[in-house]
Amino acid sequence: MIAAYGICDEKITVVHNGVDHKRFHPDRRMNGGRRIREELGIAVNSPVVLFIGTGFRRKGLDRLLRLWDRSEFPEIYLLVVGNDAKLAHYRKQWGREKKVIFVGPQQNVEDYYAAADLFVLPSIQEAFGNVVLEALASGLPVITISGLGAMDRVEGDLKEGLLTDPDDAEELRTKILRLLDPVRWHRLSQKARQQAEKYAWSNYLDQIEKLLGERCSQFAQLSVPAKANLATVSS
Repeated sequence: MIAAYGICDEKITVVHNGVDHKRFHPDRRMNGGRRIREELGIAVNSPVVLFIGTGFRRKGLDRLLRLWDRSEFPEIYLLVVGNDAKLAHYRKQWGREKKVIFVGPQQNVEDYYAAADLFVLPSIQEAFGNVVLEALASGLPVITISGLGAMDRVEGDLKEGLLTDPDDAEELRTKILRLLDPVRWHRLSQKARQQAEKYAWSNYLDQIEKLLGERCSQFAQLSVPAKANLATVSS
């Protein structure tokens, strides 16, 4: 908005979305996550990379699939949740023998986060990325593109998940292996949950209420002609 429309930054306030901290929680790994793995035939100790999105190409799934196509990760599963006009084609091309599993859209998406160890979203275009918050709240380290609103406050080791060049297959491969490192994973999982706790819906509502209160106070202080002009513009 600043670059495209010349709006000064003093007139812009960013209010981040929130996430349901109860629905998306690491504690689900023991029940919902384990059940999903059993249903899909994935061993408890097998690493799982999760992708969630509708419109696979725009969400960057093809960038991920080429790594499995090259057999870069013979021991790692790629679990794909979501819908696409070419879902049947993707399923036909990427069989279970490549450890790529397409489950389609799911209502209990929180259990799929719980079944995974890493969330990857190498989108071609993305704005905020609510799924990133859901993944972090579920205790998953995240790999995604830079500039994503949900990653604004990421600190420390979690910053490793930000891609410099999403089209660089080697960078993506390296980051997947680093964030799945079993020596580091539990610490990264804890940090991911702590990161998500900064994004509460209560905080979101408090900020909205505060902003509206400030604007109402400013409006009340305007003269009658100024209020009339503002109302005319608003209408």
